[in-house]
Amino acid sequence: MNEREQSPGRTDVPSQRRDLAAERRAVRLAARRLAAEAPALTAASADVLRAGLAVRAAALHRAALAAGRAGVPPQVIAGDSRLTEGTVRRWIAADGGRR
Repeated sequence: MNEREQSPGRTDVPSQRRDLAAERRAVRLAARRLAAEAPALTAASADVLRAGLAVRAAALHRAALAAGRAGVPPQVIAGDSRLTEGTVRRWIAADGGRR
């Protein structure tokens, strides 16, 4: 088997890295949106503020869980999201470690 061929159970490391990069980008984007849009939301009513922050926080939560399921380590997710590692670990634990 040449170096480009793979045995059936072997993981393609370069594509795995691309997948993790995409998950990490999604976490960073969700965190940036939450941080960037929070000031504008504060200018709105309290109800709009709560709803807007909840939607953006939920997007960050989903992105963090997807990254965790893809194999991104919690400390990396924490760095990308500006969340504490403890928060990321609690979210992943509450998700049941699904993959």
